[in-house]
Amino acid sequence: MQCKKIRPRFKPGLLNYPVQATQVMMNLIDSHDTFRYLETAKGDYSKLKMAVLFQMSFVGIPHIWYGDEIGMMGAHDPDNRRPFYWKYVNEPKRVELRNFYKKLISIRKQNRALRTGSFKSLLTQGKVFAYQRKTENEKIFVILNNEGTSQKINLKIDTNKTELTDLISGKKYKVTNQTVSVGLPAYSGVILK
Repeated sequence: MQCKKIRPRFKPGLLNYPVQATQVMMNLIDSHDTFRYLETAKGDYSKLKMAVLFQMSFVGIPHIWYGDEIGMMGAHDPDNRRPFYWKYVNEPKRVELRNFYKKLISIRKQNRALRTGSFKSLLTQGKVFAYQRKTENEKIFVILNNEGTSQKINLKIDTNKTELTDLISGKKYKVTNQTVSVGLPAYSGVILK
């Protein structure tokens, strides 16, 4: 007896839906139905920042559950619905987190590729992930280091540029033979244009 090859009825991830649908889907980290991410990360702001960097550079419409931008914590409902912590303005770490959110939102608003561009994975190596967002006029490369240690990443990219700028820090990176080399501390990333 010959076995039939069974084909899956679904496509993985982004391929499951038409582009028009994925571009308008809610892209969220937290909601009223979940533990707050910072609670799960045991208060580690660098891990939350990584999640936010991914959220703001990924496909879909970012949704921010109130208080995430100032480092609120919370477990099971109703703990995740605590009143907004207005005294955050007196805590530099929380103000810096809010400024990080604002910066990434601004970067997203200023770069069409991050809002409506195509998505292509470029590298998955351990907990390092790199991808491209692209429109007809713009290419952006995102590299995330979700490892607990520093990483040196050599990323092969399709560009004729000789230099890319990290939109977060302003740091410049040379491109040689269509390869950019980036050293990233633990739980950090870059948005290169």
